Amino acid sequence: MSVRNSMAALEACGLFAAGVVASDGTSTIVGPLEFNADIVTAKTSTGIYTITANPLKGERGTIVTVVCLTSASGVARVDSETYTGDSVVITVKTFAVDGTTATDKAFNFVTFAV
Repeated sequence: MSVRNSMAALEACGLFAAGVVASDGTSTIVGPLEFNADIVTAKTSTGIYTITANPLKGERGTIVTVVCLTSASGVARVDSETYTGDSVVITVKTFAVDGTTATDKAFNFVTFAV
């Protein structure tokens, strides 16, 4: 399968987006333009961020989210992916190198529903 065909398959699903979330919770979202206005990121507490797609367009499915810190030190993990009404909320937590101390960190993400 070519990359173009793979992207077309992802764009046809209910959710596909990628972006960079800064340590203060602001973000730059890339991906199909029809999703950009519907995706909002926020920092809710030290080291806790939400990525919200509202309203979620298209079919619901299993959500797959990958996060990666923009710096070389620390830990980032997807804590939860939850459908609520016609939206989906993805919670990401970031930590210091010890993996237990919540710390504000910038990260990249890719998320899609299949």
